[in-house]
Amino acid sequence: MYIGDENNKWSTEEIKSIAKDILSTINKNLQKIKNLDCTEINEKAIIDEYYELILINKIKPLFNQPYRGSKAKTDFKNNIYDIQLWKTDHPASVYAFYWLTFNVNINYVNNCFLNLVPIILTLIDDYQITYKLIGVKLMKYCIINNTDPIQIRSTGLANVFLEALRLCLSFHSNPELMDESLPCIINLIKLMVNYNEPQNSPEFFLLIEKVITEDIVKGLSLSIGKTSVVIFLKYIPLIVDAIGIVSIKYLQLFIGPCCEILSFNYGNYENQLYASKALLSLTEACIPRINKYVGMIMESTVECWRQIKKKESIRKDLNNEEIKMKMELENYLKKIYKTLMQTKIESVKNNIALLELIDPSIYQDLFE
Repeated sequence: MYIGDENNKWSTEEIKSIAKDILSTINKNLQKIKNLDCTEINEKAIIDEYYELILINKIKPLFNQPYRGSKAKTDFKNNIYDIQLWKTDHPASVYAFYWLTFNVNINYVNNCFLNLVPIILTLIDDYQITYKLIGVKLMKYCIINNTDPIQIRSTGLANVFLEALRLCLSFHSNPELMDESLPCIINLIKLMVNYNEPQNSPEFFLLIEKVITEDIVKGLSLSIGKTSVVIFLKYIPLIVDAIGIVSIKYLQLFIGPCCEILSFNYGNYENQLYASKALLSLTEACIPRINKYVGMIMESTVECWRQIKKKESIRKDLNNEEIKMKMELENYLKKIYKTLMQTKIESVKNNIALLELIDPSIYQDLFE
């Protein structure tokens, strides 16, 4: 608990030092029992030895309340979320559990799958963002990244995991939680489908489109002008890669916010970079139906490019990170125009000719 407390929430450097001394003593005793000659503290060996015992005997009993419960009025009246032992008596247990799980050999995580699930779901279900975020990170590490997909499907828990993660997308006031949850959802859906190539499965498309229409599209409409818009756009390339040409159905919904950010987020290279990546992925995947949106895409791309060049002439003190993002953004804007040029649409050629006529010193590099 103390060594894993990176932010000194529950400990100090002195306490951590004492904790390491205790580990050193345990380590020596463990080496004697196993007849090993080792003087260094091997934290992972100690964790591997005692992880399951700590989980079952110390941590799991604190999370004994059923996941979600009935959520009746009496539950809220009695404050069911705040009378759980892991919150009232042992709040540090969550951080200890998190640290132990990320440091134990992954085979122990697989062996303890059924003991881990209730704890993770309880954390995700909690109303406090801090615990939700820890729960999502544990879900990603323990279940999505390191659990056999067959085990996920055979236990019948896949839909429970999916619904728990989808609820996190409604927390627009916390972009970090959304940022962790959205890629987990897409990757979980791939594991839920019993196909070597999930994209060949009708079930895959039903699940992914449900997330798009009920969570992402609604989320975009409710979060105009908010930071959460960028989180949705950040993962459009991942979604487009998953559903391919089916993305055509969502062109109108996705292209608008991308173009808005490129045109109006002056100087915010990070947001504009996410928008340009999303726009490029949509343009490349949906090129047969892109004609209707060519004008909007060209206008926003050119405006973003103009802003970059204008800022170059005014501000000379960009830090290394800003310079790197600016160069990457320029590269994506060029790729967008290059993709549009491949369509052979007459308006694209006319637009390029007009821009080169207006100010070749600014726009010529965009058409390289």
